[in-house]
Amino acid sequence: MSYRVPEHLQESLKKEVDLMLRLGIIEPSKSDLTDRLGNSKFLMTIVLSKGYWQIPLTRRSRELTTFKSPLGLFHFKVLPFGLHGAPASFQRLMDQTDASDRGLGAVLLQGVPDARRPIAFLSRKLFPREVRYSIVEKECLAVKWALDSLKYDLLGREFVLETGHKALQWLQQMKDTNSRITRCPQ
Repeated sequence: MSYRVPEHLQESLKKEVDLMLRLGIIEPSKSDLTDRLGNSKFLMTIVLSKGYWQIPLTRRSRELTTFKSPLGLFHFKVLPFGLHGAPASFQRLMDQTDASDRGLGAVLLQGVPDARRPIAFLSRKLFPREVRYSIVEKECLAVKWALDSLKYDLLGREFVLETGHKALQWLQQMKDTNSRITRCPQ
């Protein structure tokens, strides 16, 4: 089953597919899941969004994300937006400001501690120069980037900043002059 794409949008689709191929987000697939739907009553559509692209999928899971377009069969290598469990998976992985070897992530939560609800999810891929940062520098970068990104949501409000990285707790007492770290809000 292939989605019909109006001719005037095919060039845009080709550019988006080429971009996702180049970024390693999708790869060609030989498995057409739609042939195996049988008597299923529901078919989920995958919205091609960049929100969850920081979370890699296992090889076994990739087959389950197969989609067909006029350009061929593809499946995601990373978590696509639109999967049933994607928001919960993303929230579990990004529940505090965080950094990895590949990207940064943050979530803005609202509510009392036992009943917090996500308001916004943020993620971005690390720039090539940032990949070489130490883990502490990446964690500081994640905090600074998240605060900059959410400044209009946070401005004038009292908030608690949580991070899953214990090493950042020493920032209050630090005497290091590393400029990437000292730019991190304290």
